[in-house]
Amino acid sequence: MKKFLLVASLIMAFTVAMSADIYIKTKNHTDKMMGKENPAKDEISEQWLGEGRMVSISKRDVVIIDVNKMKMFIVNHAKKSYTETALPLDFSKLFPPEIAAMMAQMKITVDVKANGLAQKVNGFNAKGYDVTMTMMGRPFFQMKVWASTEVPFKLQGSQEKLLSQLRRLSMQIDEVGVKEMSKIQGFWVASETKAGGMISSRSDVVEISQKAAPAGIYDVPAGYAKKTAFTMEDMQRQ
Repeated sequence: MKKFLLVASLIMAFTVAMSADIYIKTKNHTDKMMGKENPAKDEISEQWLGEGRMVSISKRDVVIIDVNKMKMFIVNHAKKSYTETALPLDFSKLFPPEIAAMMAQMKITVDVKANGLAQKVNGFNAKGYDVTMTMMGRPFFQMKVWASTEVPFKLQGSQEKLLSQLRRLSMQIDEVGVKEMSKIQGFWVASETKAGGMISSRSDVVEISQKAAPAGIYDVPAGYAKKTAFTMEDMQRQ
């Protein structure tokens, strides 16, 4: 009887582990914004990674990506609305025409190089990478990324695709840039971003765990108004 209970317990534990989603909590620190010294500002962002879908939650907005539906949803809780767009991302359809035309002219290129550094970062053994983002021939973003292959989960298949689409949206890069970013081996556990004297920020992963996701976390709330592209008001929020 005891052996049966032990086996049953192991089966239950294995089932929970298989059905559990990945929860990631990140602390984001900003020193400067738009060339003005500001008091130190810290914000928390969260991500849930499930089978074929993920959600990224920040103070500004919520991004839901579902590769099974090949859809991305950017949710604005303040306006009780959401913008829906197909995957892979097409910025010409997501942004207002004048913004999309401007983005097409100011193409962003990405260069990733391993810098040979290795150290423990936020409890993880990590390797360092230097990332330069260039627009119109001039570097405008410099990043230092620390990535670890020793996090308690393995990114594969749809999860890699989910994170690459989120990164493409947040950095506004094309598929070539996403491919260049894939040179970073492992999961980003910390990053530092500088843009001249305008922006200085750092992000640190403070928690990674596996647990059952809250009900409805991957769904757009009922009753929210649907949009198929950003408005200029949405762009001002960005």
